[in-house]
Amino acid sequence: METNLLDRMLSSYMAEQSSVTVTLQNKIKVSGKIKAFDSYVIMMEKPKREILYRHAIASIALHQQEEVKHVPAAPGPALTSKPSTARTQARPAKPAAPQPRPQPRPQQPAATAAPEQNVSTSMKEGLLRWMQEQKAAK
Repeated sequence: METNLLDRMLSSYMAEQSSVTVTLQNKIKVSGKIKAFDSYVIMMEKPKREILYRHAIASIALHQQEEVKHVPAAPGPALTSKPSTARTQARPAKPAAPQPRPQPRPQQPAATAAPEQNVSTSMKEGLLRWMQEQKAAK
């Protein structure tokens, strides 16, 4: 049985019990451990079981846990309530207030032609013939 690269990767993650993050096509991220998979679905578990269709998966990556580094406080100048000038100089200037959008002009009603001018002559003739037939039928 031939396995593709994705199947080998999923087998590796499942054997190592690695925590992975799966990003779906609709940008939803699902994190957990792979419990089982086949050619159509992947079953993940953390804290509950989820079944993901493989055709809906955009990417699979190892779950990145953020490491918190403890940095000892270095002795330095006492904190003051006044911000440093270097910080205030690095700030960009506030953008100007947005310009108001121009209001759309009210549309002028189109000059309407008489209804007789809009109807083609063949339609007029057909309508007149029908009216005469209806009148004769009464």
